[in-house]
Amino acid sequence: MRRFEGLFLLALGAFLVGVCLIGLLHYDYSATLMRFPLLAAGITLLLVAVQLGLLWSGRGGAAAPEPSGAEVSDAASRPASSRRRAVTDAIWIFSVVPLVFLLGYPAGLAVYLLCVLRHFSISWALSLGLAGASFALSYGLFVKTLGVSLPVLPVWWG
Repeated sequence: MRRFEGLFLLALGAFLVGVCLIGLLHYDYSATLMRFPLLAAGITLLLVAVQLGLLWSGRGGAAAPEPSGAEVSDAASRPASSRRRAVTDAIWIFSVVPLVFLLGYPAGLAVYLLCVLRHFSISWALSLGLAGASFALSYGLFVKTLGVSLPVLPVWWG
């Protein structure tokens, strides 16, 4: 399990670096436009580095020991309820795409956060707060302040 967590963290770091480099070098975005994505990517990369350090030192990651060859379970040997829960959780996670398509970026992302956080049993207050902050950040900062052309209205609107 630790190997997969490490691979995921490395892939996440490579993705963030790649996307930022594409924005800077290929699309030649201005420093004003790239300030927030670079800051967010930098903080995330710092957290990835800390987690990788903890993982490789043996203090971070999954608490369960690595299973031996006889204990390795595949999807077929999992209980049906566990597989069903995993599929349901994956559907909830990937539902961001149709919600953004149907409601536009700021509203779709806010509704997605509200629904997903409630599905994972986060309190109503925190879910509403994060959804509202997401809307305020994506609409207020990106659309109004920075002038990024996000799909504010749904695709079908007009």
